[in-house]
Amino acid sequence: MLCVCVCLCVGLIVWGWHEYGNRHIVVCGHITYESVSHFLKDFLHEDREDVDVEVVFLHRKEPDLELEGLLKRHYTTVEFFQGTMMNAVDLERVKVHEADACLVLANKYCQDPDAEDAANIMRVISIKNYSDDIRVIIQLMQYHNKAYLLNIPSWDWKQGDDVICLAELKLGFIAQSCLAPGFSTMMANLFAMRSFKTSPDMQVWTNDYLRGTGMEMYTETLSPSFIGMPFAQATELCFTKLKLLLLAIEIKGGEEGNDSKISINPRGAKILANTQGFFIAQSADEVKRAWFYCKACHDDIKDETLIKKCKCKNCKYTLNRPSISILIPRNTVYRQERLD
Repeated sequence: MLCVCVCLCVGLIVWGWHEYGNRHIVVCGHITYESVSHFLKDFLHEDREDVDVEVVFLHRKEPDLELEGLLKRHYTTVEFFQGTMMNAVDLERVKVHEADACLVLANKYCQDPDAEDAANIMRVISIKNYSDDIRVIIQLMQYHNKAYLLNIPSWDWKQGDDVICLAELKLGFIAQSCLAPGFSTMMANLFAMRSFKTSPDMQVWTNDYLRGTGMEMYTETLSPSFIGMPFAQATELCFTKLKLLLLAIEIKGGEEGNDSKISINPRGAKILANTQGFFIAQSADEVKRAWFYCKACHDDIKDETLIKKCKCKNCKYTLNRPSISILIPRNTVYRQERLD
């Protein structure tokens, strides 16, 4: 479930969204108290920046008392419609053609995974027939069923359509854990939105682990003070001064800068204006330090929590920048290099 939230949030910076009016996403498929509570817990987590996006659930059955109570607790950001994705009237009711994205959730406890995938693929076909430019993110149980999505004429990876195969994800984590023990635990902790509370009564390793579980991946634009710095120097500054872990940067190429790639630990690369950095931090609020940092105003500050937006004439700030939990999108080229 958390992977759908993360993948959806990637689209907020990669593929663009409506600039005006109320924004919403439509969630359908396996709608239960468990699936909805897990989704909302991650999507509406306090560590995220305020994202003014309403969540609309569409399901053929009325919600039970437990689910109804959950929906009422989030009444300001959540709506429920009874209907089906196979009916154009219901698609009109939830305004699919105006939605930022449509999510199709799978039942991971189903007895027949192929039947579950077939039902969800039919939902995607119905959605695409109604609005061919809507972005769709679907969960599938079996890897081989991904091929059927390519037969949908309006299915386009480049426009943000994506599929998350639970079996592929699980087996991939197992394989990587064989090469690097603990990999699956680390990745699960990074991509899950959790809060932690340490205690002096706990052992040191327990407090350290809980602090690690509260870390997530975020993006933020590096401030003008980073311009011209080698990546290694920028990483050192972020770690020692801002208490942030800078992992990678977005490098734009091409004549108009349309061709971009995510470069992990790039050797010899220098920070340019408006460079996006990829960080590991506790919250989106912490990552803002990379955008607010000003060498003239903050060079003598020892407490990183005091690094706020300054009034320096040399720093022209804009608040329209993305800062959200991410995964590297499918259509982004990325490169990994090591520093000797």
